[in-house]
Amino acid sequence: MPDLKSLIGTVTPLSPFLMTPSSDYITGVDWGTGDSWAKFQTVDPLTLPPMMLSMHDDEDETPAEVMLCSACLLSKWGFVDGDVLDWLPSRFDRRQVLCRLVREYLLPVLMERVEVMEIVTNHNPIRAVTVDGVDVEACWYGEQDRPTLTPAHITLSSAQVLRLAEVWFPADSSPP
Repeated sequence: MPDLKSLIGTVTPLSPFLMTPSSDYITGVDWGTGDSWAKFQTVDPLTLPPMMLSMHDDEDETPAEVMLCSACLLSKWGFVDGDVLDWLPSRFDRRQVLCRLVREYLLPVLMERVEVMEIVTNHNPIRAVTVDGVDVEACWYGEQDRPTLTPAHITLSSAQVLRLAEVWFPADSSPP
């Protein structure tokens, strides 16, 4: 079985992959080839490529926390290809909740001035357009070096995310 660091080194931004840490292993799928790879020992999630990071491996299972990585703003496949909140009940538009979380919780804490746009897509629905005034749209596809955003991530409890979703998008009204 290959060493995890050597495996990560072989994946390019044009061939993003999904990594799902759990208590004993992580699994991955190379989205460029569709190949799955085997289980490895658990590693620190902050050492994994953030564009596809998920903190749970079963969309029916509610994770304890949701990590929103800043670098996900710079990728077409960020925030688990836009599906990081798939554990939320289906009555919510999970992508709208994600966009609102990014705008209200991630963007305000970034040290850089980041302008984002929301996109109707099957991929990441909220992406950086500029960072400190510099166009970064080519980053979405790995065509230019990604700037470093600080902090690297924020973490919210899943209970907090659910409460916010219920306040922002109550069952008896349409989304704002």
